[in-house]
Amino acid sequence: MLYSLGVFKVRIGKCGAWLSFLIFLLIACSSDTITDPTLPATLRIIPLPDHAQFSWTLSDKQGFAQEGTGEAEVENLAPGEYTVSWEYRLGWDAPPRRTFFLESAESKQLVEKYEPPQGFVEIAPGSFLMGTPEDEPFFWPHEYPQHRVTISPWLHVQSTEVTNSQYMHLAEWAWTRGYCQATRFRLSDSMGDGSTLLDLGDSDCEIAFDGEEFSCVNPDHPVKELTWFGAVSYCNWMSLYLRLPLAYDPVTWECNEGSPHSSQGFRLPTEAEWEYACRAGTSSAYCCGPINDDNCCDEPALVDYGWFCEEEGSFIVAQKLPNAWQLYDMHGNVSEWCNDWYSEGYPSEDQTDPLGASTGEKRIQRGGDWGNCAFGCRSANRGPQHPDTATKKVGFRVLRTAY
Repeated sequence: MLYSLGVFKVRIGKCGAWLSFLIFLLIACSSDTITDPTLPATLRIIPLPDHAQFSWTLSDKQGFAQEGTGEAEVENLAPGEYTVSWEYRLGWDAPPRRTFFLESAESKQLVEKYEPPQGFVEIAPGSFLMGTPEDEPFFWPHEYPQHRVTISPWLHVQSTEVTNSQYMHLAEWAWTRGYCQATRFRLSDSMGDGSTLLDLGDSDCEIAFDGEEFSCVNPDHPVKELTWFGAVSYCNWMSLYLRLPLAYDPVTWECNEGSPHSSQGFRLPTEAEWEYACRAGTSSAYCCGPINDDNCCDEPALVDYGWFCEEEGSFIVAQKLPNAWQLYDMHGNVSEWCNDWYSEGYPSEDQTDPLGASTGEKRIQRGGDWGNCAFGCRSANRGPQHPDTATKKVGFRVLRTAY
C-alpha cells in the first residue's frame, strides 16, 4: 500500500479480491435487505370447536380492530403487537385473551379451544342402532325393533351422575332465592305446582335439612330419593345459576315447548340421546363388550365399568372406567331419569332426534342400578317409572345442547 498526497491507494491483488467479496456478502446479507419491516404479516385464527362459529376481535394499540366469526385468515397486517379476544357465550368456558408479536412477513396460526362447562364432555352428532337385536340374550320386547337413529346436535353431557354434594349446594342456592321450599321431610317446587322434588324424610336419602341449612352424607355418591320433577328442577336451577333460559316450563313441566333439542338451558337427555351417549360408538350389549356369561353377576365384560349385583347402596361416582366418550357409570350405580314419556317398543323406521311418546303416565329410566344383574344394565335396557316416585336406586345426569 502507498500513501501519496493524502490519497489512500490500495494494491488489491488476490487478498484484496477476497476482501471485496466479503464486503459484498456482508452488504447483501444485512437485515435491512433480508427482512423489510414494511412487509405485511398474516394471521390465521382457528377457534375450536369450529361447528359453533365463535366470534373474535383482533386489535392492536394503534387503534386497529377487526372482528370475525369462526376460522379466518387476516392478511396485510403491519408488524407489531396484537391481541385476540373471544366472545363470551353462555354455557361455554372461553379461552383467555392472547397478546403476541407479529414479525415482518410472518405467517402465524392461532388455535384456541372453547371448553364445555367443568364436569361436562362434548359429544359430536352421529347415528347408531337403537334397541336390542332379537338374538341378544335377555332381550325384552319393549327394546324392539332395533332401528337407526341420528342425533343431529352437538351435546354437552355431564361426565358423572349428579352427586349428593352437587344437588345439595344447588338446592340450597335455589331455596335461598325462593325457587323451592324445604322441610325436614320434603323438598318441593315453588316455581310451579309444588311437586315433591326430594324425599328428605326417607332413611335412604343422603341429603338433610334441619330447618336452617342443608347437609349431606356420602357427598360423592349419586343423589337418590328424588323424583323426575326433582331432576328437571335441578336442570332449571342450573340454567338460572348460569344465566341461561329455562329448559322446563315450571308449570307444565314441558321441555322447551316440546322441542328439547333447541333448548338453550340444561335438561335431561332424551332416551335416544342417553343410549347414544352410553354406547359411545359401540353396538354390543355393553359399551365395553358383548354378554359373555349367562350368570350375569359374573359378567367379565362389565366388572371394570359398572356397579351391579351389589347388595346395598350406591357408590362414589367415577370409580370405574369410563366409556370411550369419557362418561362414567352409564352402566349401574343408579338408574337415570330421561326426558321422555315411556312407550311400549319403538317405531321400525329410521329416526332423527326422536322424542318418544307425546304423553304418558310414566317417564323413562336408563342404565340399571347397583342391585341389577348385569343384563339389567345393558345399553339398550329401559324401564318406566311414575315421575313422582322417588327411590334409592334412581338418579340422573344433566345434558345441554351445545350452541
